[in-house]
Amino acid sequence: MNDILEKFILTEKIISITENKIGLINTTYIANTQTNRYVLQRINDSIFSSPNDLMENIYLVTKHLEAKGHKTIEIVRSKKNQLYTLHQDQYWRVFKYIDGKIFQEVNNIKIVSASAIRLARFHRDLKDFTDD
Repeated sequence: MNDILEKFILTEKIISITENKIGLINTTYIANTQTNRYVLQRINDSIFSSPNDLMENIYLVTKHLEAKGHKTIEIVRSKKNQLYTLHQDQYWRVFKYIDGKIFQEVNNIKIVSASAIRLARFHRDLKDFTDD
């Protein structure tokens, strides 16, 4: 994993890397430094046939939402100034870690309601999105 992380612009030394086994699509690791955490993901190219288009879309959407004052994921660019990197025929990306809760199962209507409201806001805030 360190070989992959060395391809990205990180300002601190990685002190630990652990696999996050919660996700279903991409292989995910959490990389820790003294003061920051990062999400390292292998993009599943069986599902995402064009990692370049995927990452470009994520970049454009996050920039659009940031311009509206929203907190979004922050992509860490590769040392070649790309949104991802290729390592041994696999595509990898890095995001700054965002603290929060992850629910594998929800049995509380308040959580479902709050999630629905956030999703609706997300869609509303993208109604004027264009990629040109």
